[in-house]
Amino acid sequence: MTALSHYDAQLKIRSVVPDFDAYIDRYRALSAEARSLLPNHLDVPYGPSMLERLDVFMPSYTEADRSVHIFFHGGYWRAFDKDDYSYVARPIVEAGAVAIIANYGLMPAISMAELLSQCRVVIRWVFANAAQFGGSSQRISISGHSAGGHIATLLHLTSWTEYSLPGNVIKSTVAVSGIYDLAPVLKSFLQAETGLTDEDVAQFSPIACTNRGGPATRPLFICFGAHETDEFRRQSEDFAAALSARGAPVEVRALADRHHMDIVLDLGDARSELGQLLITQIMATD
Repeated sequence: MTALSHYDAQLKIRSVVPDFDAYIDRYRALSAEARSLLPNHLDVPYGPSMLERLDVFMPSYTEADRSVHIFFHGGYWRAFDKDDYSYVARPIVEAGAVAIIANYGLMPAISMAELLSQCRVVIRWVFANAAQFGGSSQRISISGHSAGGHIATLLHLTSWTEYSLPGNVIKSTVAVSGIYDLAPVLKSFLQAETGLTDEDVAQFSPIACTNRGGPATRPLFICFGAHETDEFRRQSEDFAAALSARGAPVEVRALADRHHMDIVLDLGDARSELGQLLITQIMATD
């Protein structure tokens, strides 16, 4: 058997978490349960392609101006689906907020530039339509796991006034086990699977974009599992340090006894440290 290269070994989650597929099965089972229990609008289009869809989950009782939270899934930009992560919505809705689980086109069928453009449209769509499902356009927060953490941080750093939205449209962001430096991705098995380019690394690495966006007043939480690979830890800590040097409000947390696949389950568990952090940030968007 050929030994994995350094970055393949650091980024190939299947080689680090032997029961990888069992976790995916658990995500899907919990998500099916959430869809059966929570009031929802599924596969709502925000763009023309089949993957430009989102799911809206809300409490059963009528109320206006609720906090709205948007979650972006992982899969190294080339795998998985919003349907695998419906379970993230459950504690959000039970706390009295609206949860949105977003899809986006996958690489290499589309470029990273187009993928991120679609995700920006998600923010614009939610801002324009929040009132239709009892949410407030003034109370939007976001999160993401793995590739979704990468997406969420780039959205956090976006200069939203350039897209005709308030600069503080995103009130807070929780990024979980994210990729913040794309250079190692380009040197791994993922380059062939995504079509990532040198230009993508330069333009879309969050660590290279810390000088973007408006005033550094919106909180960002960078979380990762204590049992993640060294590369995920390095990226989280280096990105947080770069933001802190800029004066941005950022907090980095290493969560005990968690790895890349079980940490995201905590987003769906209001009793966990990560679940409590998420709910606190969602409900603090006033």
